[in-house]
Parts: sequence; structure tokens; C-alpha cells
Amino acid sequence: MIPKFGSTASVSEVVAALRSSGAAIVTNAASSDLMQIVATELRSGFDECALEKQSAFDGVRTNRFNQVLRASSGAADLLSMSGCWLWLTKYCSLTVQTTQ
Repeated sequence: MIPKFGSTASVSEVVAALRSSGAAIVTNAASSDLMQIVATELRSGFDECALEKQSAFDGVRTNRFNQVLRASSGAADLLSMSGCWLWLTKYCSLTVQTTQ
């Protein structure tokens, strides 16, 4: 099961979950700096991309990330959500952050 955190989670908690399981879900993080800080902590090992080519770092990989998301168990309903951010490790684990 993918660990899930709210926007008040500590950076160390999220980073630890990402390092141990390769995935985490962070909800309602749009108004916090949490994901920016986590991104800085993990920049070398993770790629970040938004759905629908609204990429923060690398729009070229959006389709690849979407394919990984579609192939992931229970993730089909997330494809229709707006503001859905993916965190993909180099080992193709993924995390989803909803910004709503």
C-alpha cells in the first residue's frame, strides 16, 4: 500500500516513505511548500511531471508517466483528475499528489 500524507506532514516523513517504498501520496499540498522541499531533497533520484503536459520539470516525459499511471493498480480514476502530480523514481515507482 502506498503511504498517504496530508499537507501538514513533515518533509522527513515524506522523504522516508519515498526512499523506502518508492511512492507516496500527498493530498492538498497546493497551498504548502511541502512538495517543493521534498523535490529539492530528492531531485537527483526523481522526475516530476504533471498530467496533460503541464510539466514542472520535463514535459517530454508526460506520456511515459501517464502510461505508468494507467498500468498502476487502482489508478484509472486519477487520470480524470486535474491538478494531479506524479513523482516517478528512476525505478518507475510513482507517487501521486493531488493539488485540490
